[in-house]
Parts: sequence; C-alpha cells; structure tokens
Amino acid sequence: MRSLKSLTWTAVAALVAALASASAAAEVLPWTDAQRAAFQNSPEDAPPKELFGINDAFKGRHYVAGDEFRLDFFAPRLKNLGGAYVGVGSDQGYLFVGWMRADTAWLIDYDPLVVALHAAYRVFFLESADGPAFLQRWSPKSTADSVALLNEKLPDPSRKAVIAAYRQSRGAVWVRLTRLRAMLKKAGHPTFIDDAAAYAHIAALLRAERIRPMSANLLESKGLIGIGDAARALGVSLKALYLSNAEEYWPYSAQFRKNIQALPFDDAALVLRTLSGFKKNGDYCYHAQTAPSYLGYLRRKVWKVFAIMRCGDKSVEASRQLLYTDRVPADLAAERKPGKP
Repeated sequence: MRSLKSLTWTAVAALVAALASASAAAEVLPWTDAQRAAFQNSPEDAPPKELFGINDAFKGRHYVAGDEFRLDFFAPRLKNLGGAYVGVGSDQGYLFVGWMRADTAWLIDYDPLVVALHAAYRVFFLESADGPAFLQRWSPKSTADSVALLNEKLPDPSRKAVIAAYRQSRGAVWVRLTRLRAMLKKAGHPTFIDDAAAYAHIAALLRAERIRPMSANLLESKGLIGIGDAARALGVSLKALYLSNAEEYWPYSAQFRKNIQALPFDDAALVLRTLSGFKKNGDYCYHAQTAPSYLGYLRRKVWKVFAIMRCGDKSVEASRQLLYTDRVPADLAAERKPGKP
C-alpha cells in the first residue's frame, strides 16, 4: 500500500499540473467576429499538379508524419517565444506551438492530404483528456473508435476526406509520435503528449479557432501573401517560420522571395529549417536563422539555401547540433564569385 506521504505528493503534483493547464487555457482569447473572418478567410493556393521531392525518387510522397528526430535542438530558442507561428508539415507545428506558447498559428502545406489530416488532429485534441489519451487515438487498437469519433464530430462535406486521411496516415502518425515522444523526453524537451500545460495550450488555441490549417504553397502567390495580410489586420507579428527542408527542392524564385518578405516578422523572429544530412549523420541538419538575417540574404538574391547554410559545414559533430546565424549580409554582393547570381 502506498504511504500517505506518497499520496499527498501525488495529489500536489496533480494539482500543480491542473493549475498549469488551466492557466495556459485561460490566456487564450477567442476572436471577435471580424477577427475570425480575417483569420479564416484569407485565400489559399490550389493543390499542385505534382508533389515535389528532393530528387525524382521522392516525388509524389505524402509527408503525413515528420521524419526529423532532433527537433529538440530548436526547443531552447522557441521556449515561451509567444507570438504567431507559420510552418509546413503535420506534427511539427503542434510541437513548436506548444513550446512557444504561440497565440496564433497557421499550419500550412501544399499537400491536401496533410491539410485534411489536421482536421483529425483537431478533433482528437479537443476530445482527449490529455496527451497520452490523444496519442491513443492513433493506436492500431483505437482505429474503429477514432473513426466513429470523427464521424460524430466532423461536418459534411469534409468528413469523408478527413477520415480517409486518418485511415491512410494513422500508422505513420502512431509510429512517429511514439518514437518522437521517447526521444524528446530523453533529451529533456518533452512533447505535448507529456507536457500537460503545452497540451492544454494547444487545445485552447484550437477551441478558440486560433490555429488554422490551410493549403499554402511556398512558391505560389496567394497563401503566404494572404497570411501576411491577415496577420497585419489582426495585429499579430510572426515569431517563428518553419520550412523543414523544402528549400532544398528548388532555387529561390521571385515569388518565393515576395512571399517571405510579405510576412510581418517580429525583430526577434526565427526561421527554422532542416537540410538532408543522411550521408553525414543519418538524420537532418538543424538550422535556426534570425528573420532579419534571412530577409537580408533574400534581398541579396542568393539563388538557393546553400548560399546561407550548409549541412555541417565544418564537421560531422557540427551536423549533430543546432547551427545558427544572425548575420545580416550587408556585404554579400562583394563575396559572390564572378558569374554567380
């Protein structure tokens, strides 16, 4: 039998967690009708004709679950950053929003399957008591119950597409979240599954409709421009932009530059990216750059991300930690080799 002292400390710990969760939820204010319209009604980009890949072997792949496992490298710079978040992908956005305690978030992707999957995430966040219960919504044993819940909570006409996305992605998400939970907990930066306050904050944002999944293509002309206009109308500034390794797929186009420059970055905002480093370290390389530095490079019209950062420039060890730059390249033009853009 457990001692009275043990029960007392257990009760105290539970009370502290509950108070932290309530505090996180209390900080989130719902939109006014006008604000909600500005947030929800900005234009989206049409789905692409094909999904890009870093090379032909990866074209057409659906990234319904992240495959970057040292996202904890970003945690110290994101913790309690606040403000607005914009980022590509699926599970990564919830992880970062929880660490940041962001007040607004746009979860963007150009893959309709990923955008639909976010609707399942929303239902499971709102209908699960805590992170472990949320995780179980993705387990093989819970498939029937989770589909029934989605059928109950989702409106027509989106229900069919979201359930199809859940069925197609469930296994990958289950493996991803289970593995990510273990790795990040070991690294000392737990995910929202184990951090009750982070979970409560994400759920509160979703309940207040302050997280918007949407179709936005980094290379097209509507989605990101619309996010910038909406953020300014709402009076929010962007504190973090997450690009994953999308910049590896293509050279920087004029439209891409316009899209990034249209976002209302806070002076302390960060741009987070990864670059493929599998030949060097079996994972990605993780980069953080200040927004003023990134905008400075874009103004200089560098042609690709590798002009800014490379994967572990100095050593294998350097590729296994967070690389960071805050340099604003005022003299970058003079450093270009002849004939290079």
